[in-house]
Amino acid sequence: MKPLKETQKKFKETIITSEWEVLSHDGWKDVQSSNKTIEYDVYHVTLETGKTIRCADTHIFIGEDDVEVFAIDSFGVNIKTEDGLSKVISVTKTGEVESMYDLSVSGDHLYYTNGILSHNTTTLGMDVLHDVIFNEDYRVGITSYKNANVLDFMDRIRYGYENLPWWLKPAVQVYNRFSIVFDNGSSIRSQVTSENTFRGTSLNRIISDELAFTKPAIADEFIASLLPSLEGDGESSTTKFNVISTPNGTEGAFPSIWFNAVSGDNGFYPVEVKYEEIPNRTIDFERAMIKKIGRDKFEQEYKNRFIGSGGTLISSRIMESISPKDPVEEIGDLSIFVDSITGRKLAIACDVAEGVNEDNHVMQIFDIETFEQVGEFANNTLPQTMYFREIIKTLKYLFSQGANEIFYTVENNGLGQGIMRLIENSQSNELSEAILISDVNSDGTPAKRLGMLTTGKSKLAGCMQFKDLVETGVMQINSKKLLTEMKFFVKSGASFAAERGAKDDRVMACVVFCNMLPQIANYEDVVHDTINEVSEDDELWGIEF
Repeated sequence: MKPLKETQKKFKETIITSEWEVLSHDGWKDVQSSNKTIEYDVYHVTLETGKTIRCADTHIFIGEDDVEVFAIDSFGVNIKTEDGLSKVISVTKTGEVESMYDLSVSGDHLYYTNGILSHNTTTLGMDVLHDVIFNEDYRVGITSYKNANVLDFMDRIRYGYENLPWWLKPAVQVYNRFSIVFDNGSSIRSQVTSENTFRGTSLNRIISDELAFTKPAIADEFIASLLPSLEGDGESSTTKFNVISTPNGTEGAFPSIWFNAVSGDNGFYPVEVKYEEIPNRTIDFERAMIKKIGRDKFEQEYKNRFIGSGGTLISSRIMESISPKDPVEEIGDLSIFVDSITGRKLAIACDVAEGVNEDNHVMQIFDIETFEQVGEFANNTLPQTMYFREIIKTLKYLFSQGANEIFYTVENNGLGQGIMRLIENSQSNELSEAILISDVNSDGTPAKRLGMLTTGKSKLAGCMQFKDLVETGVMQINSKKLLTEMKFFVKSGASFAAERGAKDDRVMACVVFCNMLPQIANYEDVVHDTINEVSEDDELWGIEF
């Protein structure tokens, strides 16, 4: 065992105080302590505005988009000052060595030093430190998309360790910028996120910092490389995987993990720190930040909005404003979102899949008078004959609950034709009672095939109708899982489709529903009036191809 050398400790002396304040970007803040550090090489940093600061190599500045930057890496970087952004034009090692002073402050740990916004010490690694101190042979891996973030996270953990009372500190065997190994067999190791990060390593806990800013291809490979560690013991596996990130668009591993966690599909538990939970986030602060960085950047960086850059069908801001519901009732794979079916006029759009654990069979159920999503069915294991029976069971349930009238259709592309043949040959009372919607020819006569055929042209038309209904607030989306799919339903050539690795079965059933509406409008005046009102001007779609 190697003893911990005095020069490895960051702080030599700490003064606790409640009488000092320091100026920060959002006003004066209380100083909790002043910490005298060990001796560091002194660097002299000069900004183009003439501001200067003498600091250690790992002193943290705040760059554009709130990215943390070490002083030694800051040459040519625009960093935040009390006068706005200013470029670093010189970073010089002076040859001097001396102790520094580091303030611990309240709030978001930022304050001005010589007019330059800086970051103080934090305790974000305390939970990790607790794990390794109080558990033997407990192995933690920490990763982030860039080296500076990895080192910052490790600095926070070392700071916490160095300020523990002596009787809580386990002895260390390795203690450097990237690794800590304790004599109880526990360890903390850190790496920059890559395709092979922690590959083949047995870990008890993995922390991925700012995963959204890792290149999508690298993030996908990284997640794949972790599977042996996460699932090594099968259902009894206890490995923890914590993903911490600011949103950065709708593409990649992080938004997929987050949205599926929100909808309860992947075993992750979503935790969000809301904008309004942070002190001093006033209306004036919001206006000032929007003026500096723009509305979209503000929504992303401060309000955790996933702003799509890939051209989502539905506006990202509209989707973020949608508040889905938990089901009122669940009958097998059917979720019902309303308290009462009685008296409602409904439409059911059925999308057909292969039923081999990939795409879902889906039924979307909407009230055609209020355009509220009433229910949703999804299953990816049923053969077609069983899915056909589920359609009949759903009709029977809705009629038994007091539905006044039900229109339905099946997308009859390929697989759907099998369902339509079963419908044609069925003697079901429920099918007889419901009204089947099918395509019509250009002259208004019935098409030869029953159900609705989705072509490139009709798919685009259905997508545009869906977009209009949602963005004008006419259609009420209640399903969390549908909302998740909508956030990954993006422009693809001359149409729209799910992003790589995502699904669009629920969305496509909504598209089929929208393509039913012109036919339903022949029966229901309210549908005729609604679809004509929201689609008066195709230019409102705002889509360019």
